[in-house]
Amino acid sequence: MHLWLLSSLGLIAQPRAAQVGGRVVLYALVGGPPMLAVAPTPYLDLGNRGTDAETFSWIVAVRRQHSGTILVATYDPIQIRTFNPQGRALGQFGRKGQGPGEYLDIKDLVVLPGDSLIVVDPMQRRITRLRPDGAVAGTIPFAPPFASSPFDVSLQALADGTLLIGYTEVTATKPSSRPIAVMQHVGRYDQIGARRDSVGVFFAGEYFLQATPVHIGGGSAFWERAFGRRGALVADGRAIWFSDASAIDLSKLDLHGHLLERHRLEVPSSPVTSAVVLTYRSDALAKASGTDRAVEERRVAEMPFPAQLPAFRQLLVDARGRLWLQQYLYPQPTPNRWWVLDPSDRRARSVLLPDRFSPHVIGRDDILGVWQDSDDVEHVRGYRLTF
Repeated sequence: MHLWLLSSLGLIAQPRAAQVGGRVVLYALVGGPPMLAVAPTPYLDLGNRGTDAETFSWIVAVRRQHSGTILVATYDPIQIRTFNPQGRALGQFGRKGQGPGEYLDIKDLVVLPGDSLIVVDPMQRRITRLRPDGAVAGTIPFAPPFASSPFDVSLQALADGTLLIGYTEVTATKPSSRPIAVMQHVGRYDQIGARRDSVGVFFAGEYFLQATPVHIGGGSAFWERAFGRRGALVADGRAIWFSDASAIDLSKLDLHGHLLERHRLEVPSSPVTSAVVLTYRSDALAKASGTDRAVEERRVAEMPFPAQLPAFRQLLVDARGRLWLQQYLYPQPTPNRWWVLDPSDRRARSVLLPDRFSPHVIGRDDILGVWQDSDDVEHVRGYRLTF
């Protein structure tokens, strides 16, 4: 749970741009229990040997270049490590600092066509371009299409070499008992940071701006809304997928933001019951102590809970163009259950990934991501897909 303490802030939430037209693609859910999506034993387990090169803390991103080189970006320490496809350590680059090739934060690591790289550093408000070997090729300062500083920044690569950059804006507001919608301004940029065109303004998430005593954040606290929807905006190279996660209803857009199709899977929604709220509040207070407990008690007591859980937590697109959506189950831990929607046959499957495994890259026949052992030690694992 993240907390941003803001004094005298406000928010004007613009409505999501209306999308009209486009054909509707309906999916049929394959019956039966969820199937295991991967082979039971990983073919790659970085961290299993216990070497310094394979000791990870706070993995930010796992990526794979087209050459097959695996990249692991970490926050502690701030650096990017490289491995060959078999898991042999090749080297590392990047470190904490403010000079070229140095970062105060790594929010994301993006692989471009041709295997050059982009590192997003929000704390320095800049994007660093790297050559395939990690050498610095240049930097791009953040240039949001509005006057205020961006609340959040996202960046993805498109097949034509342009960048899809989104700047989330918090403009102004006062505390409210109602949830607040935050919007993301998305545009296409070239690799030196020049804006080519606007893709649109999209829903980014729901938050709760709570009135607090003056000695706490100056009178207001900005929280993620419990069980709030989170906008999913994913580029698969030649198209953009968007959903507000309230249902399995995804808009497929062209690179200019024009609606092409709506992809839907009808599944029942899960209500936020009084038992769910009680469990959430108990879990939150069990983790709080000392001076934090009073803040947490006030937060959970006044939180505007929604009527239903979001339909999914995460959206990924694999190398075959299939859509992977992590089912939103609560409380945790729960089975790592996903829906996989295949546009080629309009069928959807419910599948299982290994518990405590978070996928980062899904190829044509394998999946790379981060797995945590029972001691919460992070490993980078690769599994073969079984379907």
